[in-house]
Amino acid sequence: MVTIRNKMAQLARLAQLKSDLELKRFAAFSTNVEAARQRIEACEEAVARCYASAAPMTLAEARVASAQAGEMSRNAERGRRELQMMLPRFELARQRAAKEFGRANVLESLSGQWDRK
Repeated sequence: MVTIRNKMAQLARLAQLKSDLELKRFAAFSTNVEAARQRIEACEEAVARCYASAAPMTLAEARVASAQAGEMSRNAERGRRELQMMLPRFELARQRAAKEFGRANVLESLSGQWDRK
């Protein structure tokens, strides 16, 4: 005979599995978002380095620096657009992970209460 205690324990285990899955998805998204932010920062630093020379530049050097800075600026802007497209899904993954984590904790707590009875 299946008791309420057994049902609660099964629900708690199922909720824990679901929680673990959502937390893994969120961790993967978090890694991707952080990598995108780092790429943007690297491009912005490269743009700053293009013009950071203390010595005067020749016209040819200025053209090369300007071309490099333009390319890095475009890369940074592309990265910002990609990041903006990722953020809504990232937030959704965060909310799902928090919801499932909370559900697992509540069911575990309820299961523990049935064990004490």
